[in-house]
Amino acid sequence: MSDVQEYKRKMIELKKLGAESDEYKRLKTEVDTKYTVLENEIREMLEADGENSFKCEEGTIYLSFIDQVSMPKDPIQKEAFYNYLREKGLYDEMISVNSQKLNGFYRKEAEAAKDAGDILFSMPGIEQIHTVTRIGFRKS
Repeated sequence: MSDVQEYKRKMIELKKLGAESDEYKRLKTEVDTKYTVLENEIREMLEADGENSFKCEEGTIYLSFIDQVSMPKDPIQKEAFYNYLREKGLYDEMISVNSQKLNGFYRKEAEAAKDAGDILFSMPGIEQIHTVTRIGFRKS
């Protein structure tokens, strides 16, 4: 049987680490919020100036544009998408994918279509495509 003092010591240590963890989470949330605000300010500045990037001795900050899609909700559109996956031989692999995999798949297919000269590419069943603008940073 363990010593009562050992239990107390471990409980005190656990409580202390829990408090530290909570403080780190609070600080991370605070820093993430400030980061997002600043990122949005920079994005707005670049867009207002009609620029996609800014370069200085600190590095380069740039806008990146990423298309995102969602799994179709409408049964007809869903079936059209499933048929598209079947034609590609990817139905079993893609039928229950998360949003990141679906978005990656869409971007890969769209890029392949663009490379093949199909500038009007559309994926059956996928109708709501929106572009997310993100800020990227490269050190000099």
